[in-house]
Amino acid sequence: MASERFEDGRPLLRMPYETTQTPHMVLEVNQACNITCEACYKAKSGQTKPLDEVIAEIDWIVERRKLDVITLAGGEPTLHPQLADIVRDISERGILVQMLTNGTLLTDERLAELARAGMFKIYLHIDTRQKRDDTQGATCEADLNDLREAIARRVR
Repeated sequence: MASERFEDGRPLLRMPYETTQTPHMVLEVNQACNITCEACYKAKSGQTKPLDEVIAEIDWIVERRKLDVITLAGGEPTLHPQLADIVRDISERGILVQMLTNGTLLTDERLAELARAGMFKIYLHIDTRQKRDDTQGATCEADLNDLREAIARRVR
């Protein structure tokens, strides 16, 4: 087990993690969102963290943990005006960057910008309990598969 490694040579961490080896962090870059989800538990203040505050949070955790991955979340992280700068900062530290998004703002231009900045992976959250313009008429989860596939294709 100890000899297992990621593709880039870093050792693969196994549970239980020691305090400095927590390999993952979720970083909320804002509380703004452009859709409404029935199950959302967040108070959507519309607040967006300034870039220097986000970088300070990254500095703080990197001093304390050996991270492999940081997941950007929100609200809706694509609403952050300096998202590419955040991605670039994390990526330049040698940490993989992924994001959880509703996908509504992922234009080809935005995806290219995020790819150039070092985005590693994008997770999409699309379901029937969301109020969004592109899911009108969906009555079950299967009705959204074409939309999910179309956005996933664009992300790929």
